[in-house]
Amino acid sequence: MLLEKSENSEKLLAQTIISHKQVLKEKDQVISNLKHEASIHSAQLESLLSKHQSCHKQLESIQVNCQKWVESCKGYKMFLNHQSKNNVKFGLWYTHTQGPSDYTPKVQVYDNESNSSILKETVNTDCDSS
Repeated sequence: MLLEKSENSEKLLAQTIISHKQVLKEKDQVISNLKHEASIHSAQLESLLSKHQSCHKQLESIQVNCQKWVESCKGYKMFLNHQSKNNVKFGLWYTHTQGPSDYTPKVQVYDNESNSSILKETVNTDCDSS
């Protein structure tokens, strides 16, 4: 009877050892899968970080270009406003078919009293009369 108990306890111990080894193998497999996924995720994070850095650098350069573009657009808008206030016609669809009748240079001067602009002839200041 004592011999049977020892055999049963040895069988039980062998079964528990086998079951523990199986559980240990499963846990090792889960750990290796998690390590593999972690390496994949770290590689993805590194690539995303490098893409983020390149996008950040590109955005900085674009922002400088945009600031210059906005400044030039503001200047062009001021130029257009000045030209439209002076009723000067220009653009893609404007066709100038007739030459001016008077070729003397003129300057547009704003008259405060009548709130309008007046064309006045300019005085020739060139050094042609020597």
